[in-house]
Amino acid sequence: MEKIKVLIDKDWDGNRCKVIIAYLLMVLLFSPYLLLANNRLAISPPLSMMAPTPPTPQSHVQNVFSDAFTTPINVSSWTVNSNATAQILNNSGSNYLQYTLAANKDSIQTSNFGSINVASYNYLHIDIYSPTATTFSLGIIDGDSVSHQFQVACANPTLNKWVSYDIPLSLFSSNSVDLINLNAFLFIVGNTSNIAGTIFYIDNIYFSTTANYFSNGTENLDVLSTWGTNSDGTNLGGVGNNAPSNFTSNNINYYVVNNSNATIGANWKVSGSNSKVVVGNFANPVTLIIPSAYTFTDSCVSGFSISPTNGDVTVNVSVNPSVTGARIPSTFNGFSFEMSSTISTTYFTINKFVNLIKNMGNGILRIGANTSDNMFWYHQSQGSSTATDTLFQTEVDRYFSFVSRIGWKTMYGLNLATGTVAQATDEAKYVAQNYSSLLQSFEFGNETDLYAGKSRAAGWGYKNYITAFDSFYNSIDTVVATLNVSGPTSASHVAAFALPFLDSMNKSLSMATCHYYYSGAGLPNATIPSLLGGDATLSTNTTSFVNMANSYNLPFRWSECNSFYNGGTVGISDAFAAALWGLDYMYTVAKLGCSGVNFHTGGNTSYSPIGFLNGNIYPRPLYYGMLGFSLGSKGTFIQNSISKTATVNCNVYTVLGGDGKYYLTIVNKDMVNQAFVRITGLPARHSTQIIRLNGSYITNTVCTLGNGSADSNGNWTNASSECAGADATSYQLEVPRESAVVLVIN
Repeated sequence: MEKIKVLIDKDWDGNRCKVIIAYLLMVLLFSPYLLLANNRLAISPPLSMMAPTPPTPQSHVQNVFSDAFTTPINVSSWTVNSNATAQILNNSGSNYLQYTLAANKDSIQTSNFGSINVASYNYLHIDIYSPTATTFSLGIIDGDSVSHQFQVACANPTLNKWVSYDIPLSLFSSNSVDLINLNAFLFIVGNTSNIAGTIFYIDNIYFSTTANYFSNGTENLDVLSTWGTNSDGTNLGGVGNNAPSNFTSNNINYYVVNNSNATIGANWKVSGSNSKVVVGNFANPVTLIIPSAYTFTDSCVSGFSISPTNGDVTVNVSVNPSVTGARIPSTFNGFSFEMSSTISTTYFTINKFVNLIKNMGNGILRIGANTSDNMFWYHQSQGSSTATDTLFQTEVDRYFSFVSRIGWKTMYGLNLATGTVAQATDEAKYVAQNYSSLLQSFEFGNETDLYAGKSRAAGWGYKNYITAFDSFYNSIDTVVATLNVSGPTSASHVAAFALPFLDSMNKSLSMATCHYYYSGAGLPNATIPSLLGGDATLSTNTTSFVNMANSYNLPFRWSECNSFYNGGTVGISDAFAAALWGLDYMYTVAKLGCSGVNFHTGGNTSYSPIGFLNGNIYPRPLYYGMLGFSLGSKGTFIQNSISKTATVNCNVYTVLGGDGKYYLTIVNKDMVNQAFVRITGLPARHSTQIIRLNGSYITNTVCTLGNGSADSNGNWTNASSECAGADATSYQLEVPRESAVVLVIN
């Protein structure tokens, strides 16, 4: 500063002094951006071009430093030596790291993370920007007792441009770095000839299960060299930023966003596990052109736009997420069993049975039904007895072991028709004392509206049931600490029996229940067209129950239901038609506020969602309809309005999930017409997935969900890789006749 002082002494005048003072202020103001070279000060301007926003979903990421994701790990200091200074700067709300190197220094080590486990991730992503340095290496240091570190020399960065690297973590683990115990980063920029004040920038540091490649938009997509990890599709031909070596690697996303039209010049197949092609997005829709001479195959294409084909009926769905309806309880799904099922020593012990039910997540079981009114509690182990009208302690224990393995709660039926109050009281006491954590509620009798002229005198009605109910309740209440009862468990007679009982006895109930069957086996309307055509009384009765139950702060549940009572109808109840009916039935009553349904099952009856024959358990189509509901019902109904260009028996249900995803279930029960569904009104998202429920034909007794079915152990996994079309305003998909889809928009 001596030169400046002399200058002021010799040439003192006001204007020149103002210039010099302004210069000094500029030096002070921009001191973080000064570069010292050849004894002269050169000013490096503030960084204005921000790093590209990563397209990777939050769920695939362990964040280290990126505004694109939440919950970064704690890095207390971004440099722990005197080789450089580190600053976190901000431009328009976006943070980035600036490093300023000391003279002749090229490496910076961060502080310790305190040990993080990234063994489940496949790549380390980082973006860097350098005005001067043309080389970059990245090192990882683990926290083992004998520390290991390894440095990867990355592709040489381009000056004055953000460069994205996706570095395989296998390069570190294969060189002894412990990915379970990561401790610190090491950044090496330029070399030891770096001048003091050398600056570079870093952003978007995160571990990811997937790497991202972008097409540069200049050549056919099947040409490897046209892909790179930079958002503009450029690659530098080195580690972390090279073009892909093949299209068969796992965990790769290929983004086509730099083309308004994209095509291929040869057969193109992207076949890696968990790899997919994403074509366009809502900001940049892309037309994907596949010449007739070539084929394109991948695990999931999204972002492309599709149009209806000849003969399609267009179904326009306008969704309004701001208008919400009923919340779907997580326990909505359920199964109902006959009490006589406990007689089998194997039925409730089969692992496959347990796994099939657990596939659905949460739910409520029920045991009782007709045979609960014809079996008598005997508080003793079964021993060698083969009695079929006696309910032994052994059989109850076996059932609750099954319930415990599934993790659901159960409604439990007591014999009111032919049993005694004393028997029911002792049975309830045993169940409550041993299995209270698995008990949802007790039921007193089954289909009590049908007792008249059978187990009770002609003319027996709901007032008689109230008397019997009170006797059971008052006695059992003395031995069960918290008595929850669901009822009236009536078969039908909604206006004459069920609702009057509910109105009178609501204070003794924890849940209102009734049974529903579309019709009876052998009746004239036990046909597929009739079943798929719908039932107007279902909506009326559900609404009546829900409204009355809600007025007493009670949930309402169809605690036993199915297609046709008396075991179902072969060729319908055990066919794909039942899957479509069941899926639509569940959404119909859920939308009206029903808290759940229990499909009656057991043995080899044709309506059973899970069949049991010769010791073997196997899922039927209705099971996959129930499973499909569990995939698309993870939240609250949101409003939609639907218009159709022609008549088609196609219903659409829209749900906003608690996870922020949108779930749309489309059930096309039409036996003639394919539906082309166009969905508008949802926020722009970049990831869609279609899970199809498909039976090939309506009377088929096998079907698939998400291109897969349960394996020999009862485990089901979604094998679907199909994504919906999308343009700037809508999602589109085709739903063939006699099929259904669950569309997930993430």
